[in-house]
Amino acid sequence: MPGTMALAQQSSTDTDSDSGSAETPVKRLGDVAGEDYSIGFDLPAAKPEERGRAMYELPDHSQNARLQSILSRLATRPGNPQALKELQSVLREALVLADDFMNEGDLDEAAQVLSVIRNVDPNTSGLGAATQRLNDLVPDNAARRAPQKRNTVDSVSPYNLPDPTQTARLDELLSILATRPRNGPALRELDALLNDVLRQAEVAREAGDYERAERLNRVVRSVNPRKSGLAESREGLETARQVDDLLAAAAAARRAGALIEPPLESAYYYWRRVVELDRTNPEAAEGLAQVQQAMVDNAMAAAQNDDEELAEQWLEEASAVRESQELVVDARLQMGRLRDEQAQSIENQVISLIHQGDYQRAEFLLIDLIALGGYEHRVAGLRDMIAREQVYGSYEPGQVIRDHLRGSGARAPAVIVIGAGGFQMGAAADDEDAVSTERPAHRVNFQRAFAIGINEVTVGEFRDFIRATNYRTDAERDRRSDVWDDDLGQLASRGQVDWQLDYAGRPATDQLPVLHVSWNDAQEYVRWLSQVTGERYRLPSEAEFEYALRAGTHRPWWWGSDRPRDAIENLAGEHDKSASSRRFSNYIRGYGDGYWGPAPVGVLSSNAWGLYDMAGNVAEWVQDCWHVNYVRAPADGSAWENPGCDRRVVRGAYWASSLKQARSSARLSVAPDLHTPQVGFRVARDL
Repeated sequence: MPGTMALAQQSSTDTDSDSGSAETPVKRLGDVAGEDYSIGFDLPAAKPEERGRAMYELPDHSQNARLQSILSRLATRPGNPQALKELQSVLREALVLADDFMNEGDLDEAAQVLSVIRNVDPNTSGLGAATQRLNDLVPDNAARRAPQKRNTVDSVSPYNLPDPTQTARLDELLSILATRPRNGPALRELDALLNDVLRQAEVAREAGDYERAERLNRVVRSVNPRKSGLAESREGLETARQVDDLLAAAAAARRAGALIEPPLESAYYYWRRVVELDRTNPEAAEGLAQVQQAMVDNAMAAAQNDDEELAEQWLEEASAVRESQELVVDARLQMGRLRDEQAQSIENQVISLIHQGDYQRAEFLLIDLIALGGYEHRVAGLRDMIAREQVYGSYEPGQVIRDHLRGSGARAPAVIVIGAGGFQMGAAADDEDAVSTERPAHRVNFQRAFAIGINEVTVGEFRDFIRATNYRTDAERDRRSDVWDDDLGQLASRGQVDWQLDYAGRPATDQLPVLHVSWNDAQEYVRWLSQVTGERYRLPSEAEFEYALRAGTHRPWWWGSDRPRDAIENLAGEHDKSASSRRFSNYIRGYGDGYWGPAPVGVLSSNAWGLYDMAGNVAEWVQDCWHVNYVRAPADGSAWENPGCDRRVVRGAYWASSLKQARSSARLSVAPDLHTPQVGFRVARDL
C-alpha cells in the first residue's frame, strides 16, 4: 500500500527539508496528541506519561482495538501481508462507520473517522467519495471548492476557513506533514495557525456571531481534536449561548412584571443562573442590583407599617441576592433610625401628656412603645415618671423661678425649669478627643423636671450668703489662693486672696462669677439657700449638668461640630490678649470673645435652653464623687456618690480652655477643698 510504503521508507532527514525527496501520496493530519504532532505509522517514542496511548483512535472500541493491534504489528514488520490485509478490512469498516455518522447528522464524529483513515492510508478505496459527501454536508463547504492538487485524495478541502488564504495554507501544511510528520517548521506554523483560528472563534463569540465561532472550532477539531484551548473555546461558546437565552428570558420576565416572583420564572431566577455561568456578566449584575433594591424597598415598606418580622424576612432575602451588602446595611441603619425616631416621638408625647396631667392617655401611648420592642428601659422610666408626677406635679419647661430670701429683700439666683426626658450621656464613639473617663456612653432618663441656675453664682449673690452667715471659705482659712500673674504668664499662689477678688487678685465686681471657692464652700451656700427659701437647693448632678449643657444636641459642643465663629463662650481665643499682650498657647484659631479672664455672667450667648456660660467662663463644681468611668453609673440622672469619697467632679470649660476641654462630655477630677481662679459653681433646685 502506498501509505505504508511511505512509512517504511521514512528517514530522519525528512523532518527539516523536503529537497530531493520522492513524491508520495498526500495524507491529512489526523489525531494529534497534545502539542506533539505525530503523523503516520512511525510511532515515535512516547513520553513517560503518554506510553500506552493510541495515536489513532476510532469511536468504535472493537474497531479501534483491532486497528491498534494491526498498527503495532506493522510498526515491527511493515510488509506483513496478513496485517496489511486486516488493515484494509478495518478501514473499510471505518468508512461504513463514518457513513453512519453522516446519516445521523454527527458530522464532527464522521470527520474524525475519515481523518484517522486518511492518516493511516490516504488511498483507501471510497475515502474520496466519503470526504466529498462530508464536504457537501458541512455549511459553506458545498459552495466553496479548493483547486485540485496533485497526489490528493479529492479536490475539496474539508477545512474551509473564512480567510481563503488561511485555508490554502492549512492544506499545504497538512500535505507537508502527511509526508514529513516531524517537519518542525511546519508543525510550529500549523500550531500558530490553529491558535489564530481559536482567537478568531473567540472574537466571533464575543461579537455574538456564534455560527462563525462554531465553524472555526469545527475546523480546529477536524485538524486536531486535542488542540490546547479547543475544549475551552467550545465550552465558552456553549456558555455564551446559554447566557444569551437566560438574559432574554430575564428581560421578558422583567417586562411582564415578574421581577422576583414566581420563583422559577422570574427575572431574578434567570439572572442568578446567568451569574452561575458568568460571574462577571454586567447585565446580570445590574439586574441583581435591581432585585436587591426591590427587596430592600419591600423591607422598608414593611418597617413603616410596623411589621418588623416581614421587614427582617425581606432583608434576609436581599442579603442573599449578591455579594455586595451595601443596600442591606443602609436599610438596616435606616430601619434602626426609623425605630429610634418612632420611639423618641412616642416618648416625647408621653412626657408631654405627663406634664399636662393626662396620665391615662400617657399609659395608653406606652403600649405603642412596648410594641416596637427593645425599649423596655424607656418604658420603665416613663412609667416611674407617671407615678412620680402624679404625686409631685410639674412646672412648665423653660419657666424661670427666682425665690425670695426670707428676712431680706434679696432673691435667690434665677433658675430655669429643665423638662424631664432622656439623653445619651458621655462621649460618642467617633469623638477622637475623648478619653476613657468619658465612657461608656449611656442612656440617662430624668423621671422628673428640675431647675438649674441660668448663670454661675455671682460675687454679689455669694456676698448675701457671707453677710447672713459670717461663713469663712477654705481660701480664707488657707489665707491664700492662686491668681493670674501677667508678668510671669502663669498662675501663682498669693496670700490674702479669697472670694472677694477676681482672677488677677483685684477687687471683683458683683456681676463676675465668684471664684476661689471650693466644693465645700458651694455646699454651704446651697444649704443656706435652702433654709432661707424653703425650697431644696443643691449642686447639679453631673448628669443634670451635661443634659442642660447639651440642650437637646448630640454634637461635641452645644453650638455644633466645629469651632465657634461668633463670641458665644469665654474660651482661649486667638484674638484674646492679656494686659501685657500675651496670647493663649492653646488658642482657638480665628476666635475671640474679648475677655482675658472671667467675664461678667450672661454677657455672651445662651444655649438652646436659655443657659449662659455652660461651656466657658469658669468651670463648675457638681455634686458627684469622681469615678474613673461610667460603668454602673446611675441611669436616672441622680448624683453618683459614695461615702467618704475624696475627689469630686468639675464640669464645663473656663476662660483659658481649648476646644477639647469645652466638649460637652469633658470632665475633671478635683479635690473638694481646691480653690482657684478657674472654678466656680451654679445651683440646681428640685421642683
